[in-house]
Amino acid sequence: MKIYFSGIGGIGMSALAQISLNQGFTVLGSDIKKTFITDKLQKLGIKIFYEQSANNIDSSIDLLVYSSSIDEENPEIKKAKELGINIIHRSDYLQEIIKNHKVIAITGSSGKTTTSSLTSFGFNKMEIKTNGIIGGWVREWDSNVIYFNDSDITVIEADESDGSLINYNPVISVINDLSIDLNINSPKFKNVPIDNLKYALYEIFFNYVKKIVSNNGKVIFSLDNSVLDFIKYFNLWDYIKDFYFYGSYEDFINNKDFLKDFNYKLLYYQDVDFYVNNGNPYISSDLFYLNNEDNQVSIDSLGKLSLATIGKYNLYNSLAAVWVFIIYNQMFNNFNDFKKLKSNVIKFINGLYNFLGPKRRFEILYNNLIDIDGNSSRLVVVDDYAHNPKKIYSLVSNLALFYKDYYKVVIYQPHRYTRTLIFWQDLKYVFKDVDLLVILPIYTANESPIIGISSENLTKEILKNKESLNIDEIIYIESYEVLEKTLLSKLRVLKDKVIVFVGAGSITNFANSFANNIKLSFNKSISNLK
Repeated sequence: MKIYFSGIGGIGMSALAQISLNQGFTVLGSDIKKTFITDKLQKLGIKIFYEQSANNIDSSIDLLVYSSSIDEENPEIKKAKELGINIIHRSDYLQEIIKNHKVIAITGSSGKTTTSSLTSFGFNKMEIKTNGIIGGWVREWDSNVIYFNDSDITVIEADESDGSLINYNPVISVINDLSIDLNINSPKFKNVPIDNLKYALYEIFFNYVKKIVSNNGKVIFSLDNSVLDFIKYFNLWDYIKDFYFYGSYEDFINNKDFLKDFNYKLLYYQDVDFYVNNGNPYISSDLFYLNNEDNQVSIDSLGKLSLATIGKYNLYNSLAAVWVFIIYNQMFNNFNDFKKLKSNVIKFINGLYNFLGPKRRFEILYNNLIDIDGNSSRLVVVDDYAHNPKKIYSLVSNLALFYKDYYKVVIYQPHRYTRTLIFWQDLKYVFKDVDLLVILPIYTANESPIIGISSENLTKEILKNKESLNIDEIIYIESYEVLEKTLLSKLRVLKDKVIVFVGAGSITNFANSFANNIKLSFNKSISNLK
């Protein structure tokens, strides 16, 4: 069978291409530019055209798979239709691959990639052979997919941004966050007014949850306010007998009145410790398992979770992964008594410590001491994918906590005009407690401009709140050349420094280039400088 992937360099499409190759199919495809992902695919023997053209399509192709970024006017789609080639959307093809699997689906607008990779990493570390199809590049695997032809357990990301999550039939699903972060050009949301997007999203998730529950699956909910609002909006207790929640102890206390009316089990963390050692962040917290059944409460300590990363949000992501492990074992390995499973749960938790995580999730590109004019200080350069207000706020807030004594620089590239329009009001207030905030031009993703929505105007709006946000300097920079000169000038600041590149667009290319140039300029060994 010969399969063509239109948009093969996308994070989801490239995973499917690798699985198809692994299953023995002939795989080829197209994309508009070369990336480290397309380089990886080519090294695997996949032929790639760097132009989307009707000339790439011929009658030898049995199936064409396309992503949500490919529309019906695409020349490859048109030619495939002329030739009578079967055409299928990425999500439908994924469902075809996993239709006989025990599927674990991670969904919601924040934390999908980290939670899904944590889950599949943790399962495999516990010697439960598990496939992972991830929306990011996982550093442990140097890939966005780990796939065993002899395993029927698969962890996926179920994408809510285009509504395609409804195509899947998971046995377990995590819903981590329901903030609005949608592709409003997708068919599901194209004609929905911005003010109604929340309810359109809720409707999709309501149908998704009902589908899972009707098939005797389990849904794990975070104690995020948006998720609880969704539960209340549809009175989900009319459809679900026993709830599974996760969050912080503070989340639990704040929502105790809401939770008291039904049976639930809760994983929560309490008493957080965090620090930075030689520029590297670490966080730990005590974990607890709470069972509330018919108002009879029992609590088990699960010891301490320690992670070599930043952010309380990664505690949430880890709790979700732990919940999946518990419920999977209860459903399929007959561990109905939590007490008997507890030792394995603690082992799973301890195994998460060395998890490196996906690229672009607080990925440290450079961390070393630098010497300028005889003055030595530490420089940490970070690449982060945060692109919606909630993710950005969490990142920046944790940056202020962990790196409180550092000179902090944040460079933000807004992603798409439509997203920037949706996020406009929130983006004025999410940045805080930094020394320098740089706003770059919007990464368009080939969208047409929207009147009034620009990085220059966003910079002006943030400047109005400069003092209350505790930001020393806010500037708009048009070009990467000027940005590089600006950043290099800040290296002379006589403090340890952390520079964080934020956004889902092309900013990652500059971040990596900048870090590589720094390595060439300051080539002293860290072992000699500590």
